[in-house]
Amino acid sequence: MVSGVADAGISTAAPLESGGGETWLGISPTVYLLFLLLADVLAPWPLLPRIMVLTVLVVAVMTWLVAPRLTRLLKPWLYPSSSLR
Repeated sequence: MVSGVADAGISTAAPLESGGGETWLGISPTVYLLFLLLADVLAPWPLLPRIMVLTVLVVAVMTWLVAPRLTRLLKPWLYPSSSLR
């Protein structure tokens, strides 16, 4: 292990399952809402352009709207305060 850090049990990152959970909590409703809002408009389009438009919108909405708010909301769970051991 590098400098014994892993042996000491020190970690600066949030647990993997918390990051995945946060991503899923943001992505699922975002995809659902965008699909509902744009389904009629995009329905006649070919599949590839439809996917490209939806993914660009999901990434933009997640990056600038959903993820920052969700991270603030889940901050106590994602980054629990360090307690004396």
